[in-house]
Amino acid sequence: EVTIPPNIAPLNFSIADSSEHRLIIKGKENHLKICSKDGLFNIPEKGWKRLLSDNAGRELELTVAKNIDGVWKGYIPFKIYIADEPIDPFIAYRLLQLSNDMWNKMGIHQRNLENYEESVIYDNSLTNYNCVNCHTFHSGDPDKMIFHMRGKNAGTVLIDGKKVTKLNTKTNKTVSNFVYMSWHPDGNYLATTVCNTFQHFFINNPNTLEVI
Repeated sequence: EVTIPPNIAPLNFSIADSSEHRLIIKGKENHLKICSKDGLFNIPEKGWKRLLSDNAGRELELTVAKNIDGVWKGYIPFKIYIADEPIDPFIAYRLLQLSNDMWNKMGIHQRNLENYEESVIYDNSLTNYNCVNCHTFHSGDPDKMIFHMRGKNAGTVLIDGKKVTKLNTKTNKTVSNFVYMSWHPDGNYLATTVCNTFQHFFINNPNTLEVI
């Protein structure tokens, strides 16, 4: 069984069959029908949101049907439960290429989970393509954020409301700048590590690595 929040974007999906199919999504009082000729089901956002809103706290039944010699035959239906509680609409993450050869093109992005629109929080093209990482928010508050910059522009960037401060956290008594961090619950303090990190590569796949 799957449980989803009532404000999630349409859960489009595909099946490994490019013949003619239909998807029927049934709620308690309304339903959606999506047609596909390539195995991909693109669920319309307006109808999807109405289904979720009308059926919060209840189930949706999804049935995929296939046209076989002019006769529609349905697969076994599956259900999705809709929670009453919405989730925070945004998620932030570091975006970088899958290939390790392209590591220097990266940024911190955010995605709207209600429609999947993506926007840039910080792009490293602004600072000569250096590494940016280890971003963290205080209790999910977008107005209170911290992240690291490496290389020539090394330092820690603290965002507190509209105030942006770059901190030099390296001293002659520590082996590095700040590395891993955690906010104190009151938002006034940070616990951090100072340590050396190394990349461990795997022989069978040069794009697979582990930071130790």
